[in-house]
Amino acid sequence: MKIFRPLWRDGAFLVPQQFQQQARWDAHVADTVSRMALAHPWGVLRAEFDASALTLSRLNATRLIVRFADGTLIDTELADILPPVRDVSDVMQDSVEVLLALPLLSASGGNLDDGQESARPRRWRAEQVTVQELAGHERSELAVLRHALTLRLSTE
Repeated sequence: MKIFRPLWRDGAFLVPQQFQQQARWDAHVADTVSRMALAHPWGVLRAEFDASALTLSRLNATRLIVRFADGTLIDTELADILPPVRDVSDVMQDSVEVLLALPLLSASGGNLDDGQESARPRRWRAEQVTVQELAGHERSELAVLRHALTLRLSTE
């Protein structure tokens, strides 16, 4: 079952699904981190790519579970969307280092892509999804956060 991180904003009509989804996400993060039990609890837990896409010079992630050094947990099977497919046709080497990139969190705000031009990349995108209320039968639209992930080459 997917988890959707609620987008908490002024004027939002609160429904049970928002709190349920937030609680599910917090529990998932705590569980994942506790299983890592390392001195530096960040890194790649799982990274899967489409091998057939590589024959077409396309780097296509199919599943990612990563924890960034700032504590941000990415799980594309459960809650996050995959980064866009990356064209690698201009890479002239036999091997290349690929990084999963997420824009830094700005303490001065402006982290949500609102469709306006920005001098810097935005950390999140908003998406509307329909979520089932777990105790009842109602379904409600929620605004959820999606991390703005990209695949980058180490030379960039």
